[in-house]
Amino acid sequence: MSVRRRVPVAASDVTVAGAAGPLAARLYVPDGPPAPGPLLVFFHGGGWVEGSPATHEPSCLLLAHLAGVRVISVDYRLAPEHPFPAAADDALAAYVDIASRAAELGADPARLAVGGDSAGGNLAAVTAQALRAQHAVPAPAFQLLIYPALDMTRKHPSRLQCGEGFLLTETSMTWYEDQYVPDRGSAPTRACRRCSHPTCPASRPRTIATALADPLRDEGEAYAARLREAGVRVALQRHPQIHGFFNITAMRSGLAGLTLIAGALRQGMA
Repeated sequence: MSVRRRVPVAASDVTVAGAAGPLAARLYVPDGPPAPGPLLVFFHGGGWVEGSPATHEPSCLLLAHLAGVRVISVDYRLAPEHPFPAAADDALAAYVDIASRAAELGADPARLAVGGDSAGGNLAAVTAQALRAQHAVPAPAFQLLIYPALDMTRKHPSRLQCGEGFLLTETSMTWYEDQYVPDRGSAPTRACRRCSHPTCPASRPRTIATALADPLRDEGEAYAARLREAGVRVALQRHPQIHGFFNITAMRSGLAGLTLIAGALRQGMA
């Protein structure tokens, strides 16, 4: 039996604005919570090259159900056909559009969150930073970053320590980065900037979930440390898992990690 049939969550296809035209998206509405309610704008992982709302549907269904939060998964443009900044521009445009249509989507505009896994975690972090300059759009009430890719400027120790033998390798991560940002000199390659802008209040919490055996572990934890230095409330979860566990919903270990992440989302959006 599929996850969709077991979980009491309504799923529907919607369209949101992208930077260069409409984007497909998938909206998940759990049973029970009345409208308007909290909504997570979610960006899927896949190295900016692969993935879609379809690849992350089981995880988003369970996340919506366990957290009691609406989730909208955005199908942004992918590299190498659409290199940087296409995905980042799409993510920002989609969030702004969703915020403007909150009532239509059954969402409370004061309780919008942004999140994603891996490359999607990068897009979520970059979107939240970009929104600091968007005075017409409130900053997200919560950020959920799941083993995010955040720093192309250097190789943190975990890139080498965990670079072989697990799902994500150092070689594949470098290939993904090269597809997304083929010219490193022409684009910003670091999302780990100090969050000290006056319109980025410390009262807006974040949860960052990393995986123990993951090349990206250290850059996610370094980002959490920088946010804490700036006075931002950050909950850091280090899961005894490999990169990609958020999508391993058929295994007890992956489901346990997703459940903890859903609990953080539920608490952060309460």
